This record gives sequence, C-alpha cells and structure tokens, in this order.
Amino acid sequence: MILPDTTPPLVSCIMPTYNRRTFVPQAIEYFLRQDYTNKELVIIDDGTDSVRDLIPADERIRYIRLDAQATIGAKRNLACEQAGGSIIAHWDDDDWHAPHRLSYQVESLLLEGADICGINTLLFYHPEKQQAWRYAYSHTHRVWLSGSTLCYTRSFWEKHHFASINVGEDAHFVWGGQCERITVLGDYTFHVSMIHASNVSPKRTHGTCWHAHPVEEVQHLLGLDWAFYHPDLRTSTIQHPSSTNQPVHERTISMITVARASDLALPEFAAFNAGQSLPHMRRWELPFALFQARLSNTMAVLHHQSGELPGAIASPVSSYAVPPLESHPAGSVCPSARRSRQRF
Repeated sequence: MILPDTTPPLVSCIMPTYNRRTFVPQAIEYFLRQDYTNKELVIIDDGTDSVRDLIPADERIRYIRLDAQATIGAKRNLACEQAGGSIIAHWDDDDWHAPHRLSYQVESLLLEGADICGINTLLFYHPEKQQAWRYAYSHTHRVWLSGSTLCYTRSFWEKHHFASINVGEDAHFVWGGQCERITVLGDYTFHVSMIHASNVSPKRTHGTCWHAHPVEEVQHLLGLDWAFYHPDLRTSTIQHPSSTNQPVHERTISMITVARASDLALPEFAAFNAGQSLPHMRRWELPFALFQARLSNTMAVLHHQSGELPGAIASPVSSYAVPPLESHPAGSVCPSARRSRQRF
C-alpha cells in the first residue's frame, strides 16, 4: 500500500486501437480525468484511418503509429515494451472507465501483493439496443479475468508475454500466472464494456453467464458520460406548449436533459447565480427546472435574502414551493462511492 508521503508508482495505460475514431477522444478523456496522478497513456495505432490528429499535446500521452496491421497480442506486447511504468493497465478504447479506476486497482494490486488483478463479473451495455447485461464468470472453472480490466506489474509481463493472436490473448496471459498471485476484485462498477458492431470479440449475450441488468443502473454509473453513447440527448430539444396557459398536468417535460456549460451565461442562469457560491451542478439545475416548469405567466420572480439560498418562487398566478438545496463541499462523494474511491 502507498503511504501518503510517498510518490505513487507510474502506471502505464496501454491502448491498442484500429479504426476507432469515434471512441478514441472519449477514451483519452477517461484517462485524463483519472484521480490517480502518476500515469501515462501509450496508444498503438495500426488502423487504416490514423487517429494522430485526435491526440492532444500532452506529455503523458504517447502515440505510436504502425505501418502494417498487427494482432492485438502483438500490439499489447509493443505497448508494454514502450511503457515506462512499473504497473501496466489495459485501457480499451471503446469502454467506459470510472474516474477512480486506476486508484482502486493499483491500491488493490499493492495491498494484496499480487501480480495481476481485474474483475470476472462485469457490466455490458449495448447503446444501440439500449440493453444491459451482467456477465458473471463461473467460479467452477479456472481463474479468469476480463482482459479489458487487467492491471499487472511490468515484471509479470516480462515473464509472460501476450500470444500474437486477436482473441483470447488476455485469457492465456492470465492463465500463465500463479492462482495465489491473481486478485479478483469485488467491485466491478468501475468499468462498463460497450457492445457495438466493431467489437473484436463478438458478444453472445444468451449464454448461461449472461444476465439481464437494469439499464437505469448503467445510466447512473455513467452519469454525464451517458450522453456520449446517446448523441440524440446531447442537445435538449424542448417542446414548447402552444399556449402559455396549458394546464400543469398537460405539460411535457423531458425525463432526461443534458445541460451545456455555455447555458450558464444565459440571463436566467446568470441572474440566479449572481452573488452566490454554489456547487457546479446547483448553478444550472434549479433555473433549468423552473424554465421546464413553463409557468402560466411569462414572468417569475426569484426571492432570496442576501447570503441565503432561494426558498420560493412567486408568480402573479401562483406560487411554487422549492425545497432547500443541500450544500456539499466541492469534490465530495456519497458514502457508498467513498468506500471504493481511494486516493493516493
């Protein structure tokens, strides 16, 4: 385990990619927002459509372009050779990675004194079909870890290179280790595998290990990242009623709406936030909710005293009670998230 006053080990995230222009920027964004600080990303690209133009100017990101197509196993080996870290983590370009993923896995790896760690129960989501599954590997078989979640020591890789194949190279890699030095992580919510037409390994979701999973739970995990997988939700389209006097029960309000940071500059948002120091989410959610409410008169007045949060909205027609807003320190997390989110 890393002590607070010591420098955490460098973690090299390796990302083989092939014609994944749609996914690459998001995968890089997931890497950059990791709360583990000492990290680098090594990208190996052998696609016919180079993604060099998508790589930001960041010294922590290295892009290697291959002249000829290679197997996934060969690209992983090359990435490991180029990696500068003592710990290596797989960073698949088409999956979702929680901001605390590296912190959680590195701490677990060091705490257990393991060679390799990952999960064998994992979540899958198919954005096009809007279906989700939980895959639970049978523990009656030999130990197995999902290749997209592997985190291991460089010394382990030096003794167990990946086979030069496209499918199953990660399983053979895991099976080369000693069972007692392989850690199966209990929390599998730091990662969601995406199912799409370009998956290297086809997903057969009708097997005995596959179980339907509530889409709402996946959406909750992804949070604002949900919009990336559903571009139609990135810009909200508000259907205005034909009459400003439309009854409340007939008003149509979208259940899911994505706010843009630029909205905060709009007059109704700026007026609400003037002179207040609110958490980022609070700056837009209440004004937007009021706008969505479509009051029957064109004017509404926000009442609040200096230093207090608004408590009621008055309109010439009616008044609406607004529950007090709960203030949270910036960067705070809920108790359940805190248990699995360790910082070094």
